[in-house]
Amino acid sequence: MVNKEELEERLKKLLVRLKTPQEDRQLCTLIQIIQDLLFLAHTDYAAELFEDKDVHVPLVLVLSTHISSRGVQQVGWSLLCQLIEICPTTLDQLTRPLDEAQEWEVEGVHQQILKVLSQYSADCRVTMVALRALALLLRSAKIPLLLLDEEEDVFGLVVYAMKAFPTSEEVQLQGCTALQLLLEEVSDEHLVEFVENQDHAVVLAALQRFPDYWEMQLQALKVLLPLTHPGSNVEVLMSGGTRCYSTIIAAMDAFPEVEELQEKACCLFKRFTSGQSEWKRRRIIF
Repeated sequence: MVNKEELEERLKKLLVRLKTPQEDRQLCTLIQIIQDLLFLAHTDYAAELFEDKDVHVPLVLVLSTHISSRGVQQVGWSLLCQLIEICPTTLDQLTRPLDEAQEWEVEGVHQQILKVLSQYSADCRVTMVALRALALLLRSAKIPLLLLDEEEDVFGLVVYAMKAFPTSEEVQLQGCTALQLLLEEVSDEHLVEFVENQDHAVVLAALQRFPDYWEMQLQALKVLLPLTHPGSNVEVLMSGGTRCYSTIIAAMDAFPEVEELQEKACCLFKRFTSGQSEWKRRRIIF
């Protein structure tokens, strides 16, 4: 059995190799280094091993300089996701104001994730891990605003990914998570535009495609909630051949024991009925 000291020594050696620039180093070697780090980041001692090691510093640089390597991007963003999960300070360090950036920060991590989503839009595995990274980055107070200020349309990239890989549970789940966190930061005008463009259709599609996946059902309902702030959006969500409330009722019936899902669904129904005429309320109740 490998003890903590041996793992610490292995991590130390891997970090030296990751930080040492080698122009002639083969990509497979670099990918193996990151994979080995990822293995250590999933051990029982991970939180202690990686604490205060600032592994994200050389990692972000590697991700930036090897944007054209599918393998580096896939395993590299996977490692960054795990670092955010096990080391709470990582997210804060990644989202420092750009004017305080250190030399290693070639560009903001929010800009890098947009590049990956754009460049690897046809690759399901890279898209999947990139969406997970995006959802984790959006937990910060700064990243959503930085992303919304970029010329690249983050909403368009997420919606495109969800349309491109409709059968991937992870793409749909992480996509919905990212959309929820983004939509909570925009104006009513943007919320109206999102529905007018029919972008909300990918969320309804995810609800219907994965009826037995309660996490998906819950996350999709969380996306719909901010969309119901503008009254005009409510009218759209209540109209059409497939009524939104029918899908929500199906989710409630499928998971009566999931308290948060029941709560979000009830909040949605309250939004739907608020300000509606009596006959419309009766149609919702059947």
